[in-house]
Amino acid sequence: MFTIAGGQNSPVVAAVPLSGGSPAGPVREIVSNAEAAQFVSPGHLVHWRGTSFLALPFDLVSLRVTGPAVPVLGRAGAAIVSIDDAKFLAVSATGTLVYSPREQQRSSRRLVWVDRRGGEIPLDLPPRDYYDPSISPEGNRIAITVLEEKSQHVWVLTPKTGALTRLTFGETYNMAPVWTPDGRRIVYVVGEPGAVFSRSADGAGSPVTLSPKEERSFPTSWSPDGKTLAMLGIGPPEGYGVTTLRCEEAGGVKGPCRVEKLTATKKPEALPYFSPDGRYLAYVSGESGGSEVYVQTFPGPGGKWQVSTAGGTEPRWSRDGKELFYRTRNGDALMAVPVALSPSFSFGAPRKLFEAPYAMVGGVDNYDVAPDGRFLFMKNVEGTSRLSLELVLNWPTELARLAPPGGTK
Repeated sequence: MFTIAGGQNSPVVAAVPLSGGSPAGPVREIVSNAEAAQFVSPGHLVHWRGTSFLALPFDLVSLRVTGPAVPVLGRAGAAIVSIDDAKFLAVSATGTLVYSPREQQRSSRRLVWVDRRGGEIPLDLPPRDYYDPSISPEGNRIAITVLEEKSQHVWVLTPKTGALTRLTFGETYNMAPVWTPDGRRIVYVVGEPGAVFSRSADGAGSPVTLSPKEERSFPTSWSPDGKTLAMLGIGPPEGYGVTTLRCEEAGGVKGPCRVEKLTATKKPEALPYFSPDGRYLAYVSGESGGSEVYVQTFPGPGGKWQVSTAGGTEPRWSRDGKELFYRTRNGDALMAVPVALSPSFSFGAPRKLFEAPYAMVGGVDNYDVAPDGRFLFMKNVEGTSRLSLELVLNWPTELARLAPPGGTK
């Protein structure tokens, strides 16, 4: 059993029968928009779809699904440690489950300013489990996600004073903060992922719901007029793709907003970012077999350009739109691509600005670009990562209760 990536309905869990170690039949696709499947005796297929851990009643002889998929492990299933797309979870042949819950992970990172030559200036903050750094339009504040003991929250940092103010509350997961173009509000997602909310950056007033939790999208960037929010959509049936929220009022002051699927295909496309003039959208796509950075006109139709040449991810525009930055596939190098705005829109050859092992963790953003051209990165603190393991015995009994072969509980 294995995962097929990069094709139609990707990723797809598939299987091939073996005899004496050689294929004994054709490859059979079992379930689409799924990956990392494991068979649990006597009759379940457990797998990942987006950030959900699901179980399917499954007949190993016929290689057929015999009932609907249901979530297992509850909230813990969405909070399992994931590094480089590898889930910290395994099931034994006797049905014992072991996994590492993310809420018990203790990784510490520092925030650092980095210039174009790779010179660092650390921010005067204690190391914490930071995610998703986002610099305000005026450059004087930073929205950041902090993982805590039983929750994850968005905070607002003022580097000049060192003040760190909490924006979200409750025992839930809040993440992926994005500033509105006027710098007055911050949008973020609640859940793993869930609904998109908007709130005043100073914490005043109540959060405004912009999308239902069923949309399962992470916000990434606003159009300059503040009426279109680009998002990474991970919900079935499309799998990973580009989604937008169209709002009647700028900045998500009022909701709900209208959800639109920007990509019609089922290719894995993600991390969309608007150019400063709003005419183009940079994003990551696996259509060539590996992740590369592309740019296309928005809303289209129009041109489309592949910008990276040897793998790329996490595209970000300079504030003047004259450069496009991206990280190499392993995250070690930051690349810069010159952008010509006239007489025609075009891109130059990528060149490496610097190379350093900055953090590349499971959030949406791992760095940002300030108005003055500096970069904000997260840097791992050595020796601070601690993982715990949760052990579940006799797990097949629980699977049979949640996902019986006949499809009834």
